[in-house]
Amino acid sequence: MNMSKIPLYFMMLILIVCVMGCIEVNVNADSDSLSNQKGNAQAGYISPSAQIGQGSIIKQNVTIGSNTVIGQGVVIESGVIIGSNVRIGQGSVINSNAFIGDGAVIGQGSVVRSGAVVSAGARFSQGSIIS
Repeated sequence: MNMSKIPLYFMMLILIVCVMGCIEVNVNADSDSLSNQKGNAQAGYISPSAQIGQGSIIKQNVTIGSNTVIGQGVVIESGVIIGSNVRIGQGSVINSNAFIGDGAVIGQGSVVRSGAVVSAGARFSQGSIIS
């Protein structure tokens, strides 16, 4: 990986996150090769403008778009793609290979099941089970 292509502020964010132990992040691609398209999460990417709540766990190969807010204690499994401007409520679980479209809102304590597709702009209340 060419480390010179990853912005310094993003590398500092990863370092801070790793030291704090709040989330697990695997950055294994440069920013020029990343895509937010469904089915292309091999690289994994977290936008520098995304906000990750304390105690959240993000597994490898997860893509999180710009201006997305992940609440506290959220678990995001491998292979998940989350679009831009998404809101995921506290304590939610996003199972592997799910896709959440731009502008979607997932209420606190919700579960997005493996392989589920959440359409752009969709809204789910707290405690929802999304298949």
